[in-house]
Amino acid sequence: MKIGTLNVQNIKGNSVYINEILKEIDILLIQEHWMFKFEEREIGNILHDHDFYARYVDEDTPISQKERIRGYGGVATIWPKNIPSHIKPLLEGNNHIAIIELYAKPRPLCIINVYMPCRGGKHTSAEYRDSLDVVREAITKYRRTYTILLGGDLNASLHRPNPNNLDNLLREFCNELSIITPEYYPEEPTFFHHDNKSTSQIDYLLKLQDQNDDGIQQVSIRGQQSTNTSDHVLTTGKMYIKPHKKAKTEPPTTTEYHKPKWIKCDDSRYQSSIDEYLNEEPKCQNDNTNIQLILDIVHLSNTLHTAAETAIPKHKANGKRTQKKKGRTPWNENIGQASRIAKKAHYDWVMEGSPKGQNCMLFNNMKATKKTLRQKQRQAQARIREKKYSDIIKSADLNQKLFFKLVREQRTSHCAETDTLYLDGHELQGDELILKGWNTHFNSLGTPDANQVNEEECLLIKEILEDPEKRSEIPDITQMQVENAISKLANNKAPDHLGLTAEHLKKGGATIVNSNEFLNRF
Repeated sequence: MKIGTLNVQNIKGNSVYINEILKEIDILLIQEHWMFKFEEREIGNILHDHDFYARYVDEDTPISQKERIRGYGGVATIWPKNIPSHIKPLLEGNNHIAIIELYAKPRPLCIINVYMPCRGGKHTSAEYRDSLDVVREAITKYRRTYTILLGGDLNASLHRPNPNNLDNLLREFCNELSIITPEYYPEEPTFFHHDNKSTSQIDYLLKLQDQNDDGIQQVSIRGQQSTNTSDHVLTTGKMYIKPHKKAKTEPPTTTEYHKPKWIKCDDSRYQSSIDEYLNEEPKCQNDNTNIQLILDIVHLSNTLHTAAETAIPKHKANGKRTQKKKGRTPWNENIGQASRIAKKAHYDWVMEGSPKGQNCMLFNNMKATKKTLRQKQRQAQARIREKKYSDIIKSADLNQKLFFKLVREQRTSHCAETDTLYLDGHELQGDELILKGWNTHFNSLGTPDANQVNEEECLLIKEILEDPEKRSEIPDITQMQVENAISKLANNKAPDHLGLTAEHLKKGGATIVNSNEFLNRF
């Protein structure tokens, strides 16, 4: 893979040269594209059949089209459109440092594209240190799992005979993080001053010393080209990696079971269905006793689910669960229209630079439309409250169940946090005391009570399980024991991992208890 870096000094004015070198370079790091955030689409129009990730100087304080000034700064990383799934922009960086990751073999690649502050400002050294800190943080975070490539316009030289203050900062930084130039790195100028008197090498492609074999290699510096309008020249290098798609981590496939509405169940039809399906020959048979037991349990589970679907109208044992949406604010046509008007007013205000003041028409319009939106929302909430109170009054005589349900909803507190916890007769308040109280409570639940544990019974059970002869003396389970065990199961509980509830067994009645198939599987 061929990678290059170039300070383009205006991507619009240097678009011919950029598209020319993109024909032979896989990934291009550019600096000083001179575009603002609202001009992002124009960058896409300039680059043919390529995608990019750009950072802009006005990211923190957006500049509108009416306020546009002469462009400056900005960085962008460009790659062909045929490898979009291999590349992912990273959030680290700032408006002059763009970082991407490339999924590749043998290791993923982290490309740090930088445009460092140049000399001439009052606080250049401090700004340069701040930028180095951002790069240091990214390298420290990714160096263990990624191959690191640091490239761009560093505005400092690693080879200048008489180093200036920025050169010294860069060299100290490289020594600290073991950043090196590749072998046989050419010491040639990459920047030619417009006065034609001075040149320097300030554009680099660098790698980490402990990643010498995987890093950038065979770096070369192009000379000045007739189509290149920038003061900088192209620096290229090669990396022996192969892009590949990142393996998608699929979530584990689990079946969601719907809880049957047993009140609608036709019991006789449910029992007859169980008889019918249990008498069918299982589709799978296996000579291994343990595997056959698992297959029998699955067959029984499928039988109970199928019988429930047959006996309960509109019931599906498994499928997508529709999640109820809670806590949403009311919405109607009036709120929707007011929301669109408020968004439009806010957008117009932001595009004009977010001016403030009582005499500003856009600011006053934005506040007025927001006030109208909130008014519509309060009116809708008030109508919902009035309807709820009316339903409570009407249902007091006609529908007692609905009445108490509405009253309970009205009295229920929607606060999810606990202010006071009562534990063993003591009142606990404050986050620390409540947390300690919960710890004590759950520790007591998880610790067996010594008075309720019969050590002799535990030792007898252990002895029976470990001795095959004694284990064979255990009598078979009787139908009466099965019936008693099923009758003690609690109703309206959550299903188990097979989607079965206590009602699946209880509704089967004598059909399921007396079934030889069931006893064998039990």
